[in-house]
Amino acid sequence: MIQKTQHNPEPVSPKGVSIPLKLEAVKIISINIIGNEIMSKKIISKKFGFELGFKSNIIQSKSLIAIFTNVKVYSDKEAKILLGEIKTFNLFRIKNLSKFLIKEENKFKIPEFLLASLLGISISNTRGILVAKASGTILENAIIPVLNPTAIIRNSKVK
Repeated sequence: MIQKTQHNPEPVSPKGVSIPLKLEAVKIISINIIGNEIMSKKIISKKFGFELGFKSNIIQSKSLIAIFTNVKVYSDKEAKILLGEIKTFNLFRIKNLSKFLIKEENKFKIPEFLLASLLGISISNTRGILVAKASGTILENAIIPVLNPTAIIRNSKVK
């Protein structure tokens, strides 16, 4: 028997307002697997290290937000040897986007709760793409860990 469950993928604002969004596009900007079979014999640990970066871009006139992710994969947590890198692009359409944006000086800012939702989806998409594209390579076991997008956003603001 299949049990139906209620699933609401839309982010919810701190005020309890659901934000309708649609994932419009997912693209691979680039994927580079630097490590090879000779390198893999030198790498004993399967505890890869990851470095994640992201950038967001608001296209307010079209109610779109673009999230660019960049993940570098290293041989270990100390980031000794770079084994590969993947860059992806995720495009989201947010209904009534201007209603949710925060105006600061002459710029608009994405509220943290919304950016965290979009970043979480983007990281998950990047994880899946890397798993699919790295099959049969040194990175086939390099699965991007489940991360807290809010913590990533807050850490990026500190820099």
